[in-house]
Amino acid sequence: QKHISEVEEIRFSFDRFDLVGNLYLPAGTDKNEGDDKHALMIWVHGDGPDFRTGRFPDTSFFNRFLEHGYAYFRYDKPGSGDSKGAFTDSLLFQERAGIVSAAVEKLKHHPRIDASNVGLAGSSQAGYVMPLVLTMRNDLSFMVGLSLPAMSGNEQWTYLLKKQLICEGYSLEFAEEFSSMHLKLIRSSSSDEFWEIAAYFEKNPVQIPSLNGYDEDFATRIRNWWPLDWVQHQEFDPMEIIAETKIPVLSLYGANDTQVNPFQGAEAYHQRLQEADNPFYEIKILPDADHNMRFSETGCLKEQSTRTSSHVVPELSGILDSWLGKLQKN
Repeated sequence: QKHISEVEEIRFSFDRFDLVGNLYLPAGTDKNEGDDKHALMIWVHGDGPDFRTGRFPDTSFFNRFLEHGYAYFRYDKPGSGDSKGAFTDSLLFQERAGIVSAAVEKLKHHPRIDASNVGLAGSSQAGYVMPLVLTMRNDLSFMVGLSLPAMSGNEQWTYLLKKQLICEGYSLEFAEEFSSMHLKLIRSSSSDEFWEIAAYFEKNPVQIPSLNGYDEDFATRIRNWWPLDWVQHQEFDPMEIIAETKIPVLSLYGANDTQVNPFQGAEAYHQRLQEADNPFYEIKILPDADHNMRFSETGCLKEQSTRTSSHVVPELSGILDSWLGKLQKN
């Protein structure tokens, strides 16, 4: 690839996790030039497995950084590739943030990296991880986000559930009722309350093929949910941290996102960054884009699972290119 001059394997650790990643250096780098240091972007994964060789959301996204002279670092997520360790459900966001912070610390001391210019970029679940990293460190220079949730994890799932019900042909009224009852269920404060609400799902079976477990056996499956210790961490709302964030921020959403609410997210980021008196941030909603910044007619998970090809919306590269240019002049 013409944008990359060198790839270096980096190993680091955090707690019981052993991580392996790739450091990509931009073309034109002279490995013999000791003072040739680069700003660095560290990619923060979304949900699910991911690899250091991955190119989500698109190769052009990472090329924008390389063309502006940034190196970027991407690691195998624990449980994927060569990285070792298993996440604790109730500590998922904290453990993920600890790993990112450890990566920052490791790479700040790399001879080819400018320790004064290290930032984060990530998508989806990274919206819970990156703000936590900001509370752990005061040495990060920027944050770039794609489809970042701007509400608690449990509320975000409520939005996703409602949208997928509508995608499957259920009425808006039923989708709102079902998702609202789902939120009440996982916020139950007593077993009596939990079982009272659980009866609703026995009377109202659904079939959502795009969501694993939401089928005719759902009402039986939720019997294993009590006690609800495993969902408590998902009440974390990152916006209190964003309200104190003063580093440059770029936050982008797809108008057809059915997994994270793009309009609420964009407005919440705008309001909170204003509260922070943040001097340099940009928020945009990209038309026709889904959660993954790809062109989509509906944004539904079932459309994503059945299409044979997809393309990142062309605006993404231009927006990022422009923002990085401003960042370098800032």
